[in-house]
Amino acid sequence: MPKEDGWEALCEVDVDPNYTVKRGLSDVVEIYEVRMNKDMEIDGFTLKETKLKAMPDKGW
Repeated sequence: MPKEDGWEALCEVDVDPNYTVKRGLSDVVEIYEVRMNKDMEIDGFTLKETKLKAMPDKGW
């Protein structure tokens, strides 16, 4: 979404399965709020949420 001094977006990132499986989890995603300047260069980001990936074929 455009802002006065650049852009702001939400980004969903898959967490490395080698990391999550060792901790008894699977299919984990992290949601980040990303701030970009007018040249579309990333100025910063904030982790907003970590959650299990939605699995429509499994009903959740």
